[in-house]
Order: sequence, then structure tokens, then C-alpha cells
Amino acid sequence: MRGQAGLISTMIMVGVVLVIGIAALAYFNTSMAAQRAELQLQSLLAVESSRTITSIVYGNGTDYVIFLTKKMTEARIDILVLGTASGGVRYDYLGLGQDYDLYYADPQAGVPYYNITDLTGWDPIPSLIRGSGQVYIKDPTGTSPYMTLSEYCDNLPATGAVTMGRLFIEPNEPVLLRVHLAPNLPIDTAWVMIMLEISDSSYQIATVPLPYHG
Repeated sequence: MRGQAGLISTMIMVGVVLVIGIAALAYFNTSMAAQRAELQLQSLLAVESSRTITSIVYGNGTDYVIFLTKKMTEARIDILVLGTASGGVRYDYLGLGQDYDLYYADPQAGVPYYNITDLTGWDPIPSLIRGSGQVYIKDPTGTSPYMTLSEYCDNLPATGAVTMGRLFIEPNEPVLLRVHLAPNLPIDTAWVMIMLEISDSSYQIATVPLPYHG
């Protein structure tokens, strides 16, 4: 009987060790999978950021025209402007080569430029509402790659949601984005965040600062 009791105790101990080992292995695999997914996400965002080209081509203090293109890859781009009061921003959009006049800066050299100072007739960008916990901004402190908008801003709307513009850009398609800032906003700079949609969330891949003179 004593031998049987010892055997049973040993089997129980072995079973406990096996259960602990299986649980630890499952936790390790889950943790490694999460780390791999995070590394893949950061790698993707770094690549897409390097393929995103932006520049301000016109600005008068409240109205700005931004050149935007994505090299090599198509993308769903979300546009968010930070540093503005609620309702103080309007987005408009026009694709290069569409619906506006073409002039020539030097007829002999044939160098084209666009009548971007005519701010009439621009098409509005479709909008979407995104929860602030689904909007990821590059961490300015550098302690982590990204932080949510709710962590980044302390003056979000009570609903915790923000309105963003939405564009679908073909590979190497140059587009012009007009951003209108309302006058008399209590800011000195507005930050246009160019964001990439991934799994119903938005991740910052470029930033265009707009000096405000309203």
C-alpha cells in the first residue's frame, strides 16, 4: 500500500509539472506571437512611411494645399488635423490632372505648375468617425513606437471619437489635399497627420505642420 501511495503521489506530481509546463509553453507561444505581430506591424509602418511623400505647395495662413503621394503601394489614407478647435477644420481634395487649369511657369522649358491658389471648386473628402483608442500617433517621447490618440491628447471630445478624412490613393498617384483652418482658432500650428488604415485602426505614417496665422 505504501508503494502504491508513493506511486500515486509521484504520478500526481508529474501531472502537476506537465500542466504547469503546458501552461508555460502556451503563454510563451502567445507572447512570442504577439511580439512577432508587433514587429511585423512596426516594419510595415516604417516601409509605408518611407513610401509616403508630402510637401506644402501653397499656404496663406488659413488655407493650405498639400501634395501627397504613395510610392509603389496603394493605400487607404486617413487625414487627421490636431491643434484645432472642434469644427474648425474643413478638408477638400483634388487629384492632380483633374478638374483644374494647367499653366506653364516657363513655356520654353515646358515646366508646368498648377493653379492651386484658386480655392474654388474643390471636392470634399469623405469623412469617417474613429474612436480615439483606434488612432495611433507616433510617441513623441520615444518611450514606445506608438500611443493612442486618447493617451496623446487630453482635450478630446466627450465622446472620445474624432472625425477624419478618408482617401484611397493608387500607387504613385499624386494628389492635392486642401486643408482650410477656420479664423480665430486658439493655436499657432496645426498638425496634419497622414495615417494608414490597418485592421479598422489608423496609424500615423507622416506629419505636415501648418503654421497658423488666423
